[in-house]
Amino acid sequence: KYGSVVRAVSLVVLRAERQDGRIFMQIGKWHGDRMTCNIMLPGVKQEGSELVGETLGRMFATRLSLLQGKVQLLGTTRECHEEESREFQVHTRYARSIYSARLLPDAQLHAPVCSRMRPSVCNLGTGVEEDVWTGLDAD
Repeated sequence: KYGSVVRAVSLVVLRAERQDGRIFMQIGKWHGDRMTCNIMLPGVKQEGSELVGETLGRMFATRLSLLQGKVQLLGTTRECHEEESREFQVHTRYARSIYSARLLPDAQLHAPVCSRMRPSVCNLGTGVEEDVWTGLDAD
């Protein structure tokens, strides 16, 4: 509506699929020794004057370095939606550039694996509390 504040956020996300149709997803974030559960496609916010392709390059160079050179980009789509920001409690317009990619057939990913973890509680955005893991038990 006229005269109201709307926060705008541009995101670049990657939808990387294996040959068997499985999709690479981010399942949470670590905060010290605690992980919060938030299942979504991995992505980053676009910075200031950064172009979408530059943001994708930065994402591969930092957060998704384990996928760099191991996927074939297939195309991009754009999707927009508006909702209240949980962090800032202000109406926010989100614009997502979604890059579709396929994992190369001979690519092998060497990702960290967590085991022997303590269960905790996680809200998956459904209002229902779910199990999540809160750090490795020390031996």
